[in-house]
Amino acid sequence: MKRVEDPEKLRVATAEALAESLNCAGINYVLINGLYGYPSGIGRDLDILVRPEDVPSIILKCEEASEQFGWDRLLVRWSPYGTWQLFLIRKDAEKLSWLELDPMLKDTMVLGAACLVGEWGKTNDLAVDYYRGPFPVSKVGHYVKSQMRPVLYGDLARFKRKYALEAVEDKDIVRYLEGLLGKSMAARYCGATKAGVEGVNGLGNKLKWTINSRFVLRHPLRSIRNIIWSRIVRPIKLYLFTAGMVVQVAGPEMVNKKEILEQALSYLNGCFEVRIKQSWIAQGKGSDIRAGERTGWLGHWLRIAGRCAALSWRYYSEDRFLPKSVIQFVLYGDGAANVAMSPEQYGFRSSAGLQWMHGFIPRPIEIVLLPESSEQIAAPNGKADDRSKAEQLHRWRTWAYNSEARNVVMAGESTTASGQKLALAIVQEMEARFGVLQCKKLRRLN
Repeated sequence: MKRVEDPEKLRVATAEALAESLNCAGINYVLINGLYGYPSGIGRDLDILVRPEDVPSIILKCEEASEQFGWDRLLVRWSPYGTWQLFLIRKDAEKLSWLELDPMLKDTMVLGAACLVGEWGKTNDLAVDYYRGPFPVSKVGHYVKSQMRPVLYGDLARFKRKYALEAVEDKDIVRYLEGLLGKSMAARYCGATKAGVEGVNGLGNKLKWTINSRFVLRHPLRSIRNIIWSRIVRPIKLYLFTAGMVVQVAGPEMVNKKEILEQALSYLNGCFEVRIKQSWIAQGKGSDIRAGERTGWLGHWLRIAGRCAALSWRYYSEDRFLPKSVIQFVLYGDGAANVAMSPEQYGFRSSAGLQWMHGFIPRPIEIVLLPESSEQIAAPNGKADDRSKAEQLHRWRTWAYNSEARNVVMAGESTTASGQKLALAIVQEMEARFGVLQCKKLRRLN
């Protein structure tokens, strides 16, 4: 097929071809969100309800669509939220092009103790009410995911940024809401939707209380199971297996470092959620040990152990734990805090013993960003001369090419080009973690 240059047309064409492929293969699914803007465009992702046993076939169809339309990579991620995430990625010249498809299973729509929709594949199958293009759509599933769920979670900004809040008019949806909320609360909610976003503002907590209390009374044993799952088991699984990545851009401080990071973020084009922070560790206090002064071995190793514990706690408690249902990571811009290059940032006089610490503690994925010349290095307080800059660059180059550094990016004269190189290095790390072959849960399904 001829290469589609326009990213949005590519997204729509690929999604349509994939839907037609799934339909022809007889794979059961129903789309519940993502068609706002269609047929000229589609949303950030396409949410479809599927049966677990159909997931390998859906991923196979995605791989075929990837080859057909010239996508460069397919990333696969499983989230304990009950959602698979399939990312088709194309590395274009100006920005990353991408399409996300989210096959969602029965546990996706659990709100505390209550299930918001029936279990796909059980007695309460969501019916296909109509087709929009090649996409089979459930109007109840669509309403719950794209309209009611944002109200329940207070995410009302999406009704201004992405699509409008829909007033409840359809009789089938009204009957569904009456079964979920009771007639009184359903009538109150339907009336509130007619007043727009202002009408439903602040109604989410009341709705959640009503939904969960009714579910507990009707299904006490199942509600206990759902509470244990949603409040205990799922958070633990999120923390252990699917928490966010941490990436540190190591290297000498450059004049345009901040602009390069921003260009990298721009090139990623919203494909992943990124938080940029200045540094992984607090700026070093420097060593409080004077030159020539010796300390006992016990005090020395206690300081190293304490620093190990502090850095590990920072990594696990603040930055790695990003328990959302999307691929996300923290990007650190301060590259000097590397034990091999700057032990003083860790509060030590030398790197003796700290090399062991660097290999032992959990730490960010390091991408080394090197300038082409020492003139691009920023002088701290404007005091560094050309010789000290050249020595610093030589040390970084020697370390980068003779150590465990996995990714080395050479920054050119163009900030834009440097940012793109850095973004592609980040995508390479994503591929190493979320490639199809790395997905253990998918291998078990196969």
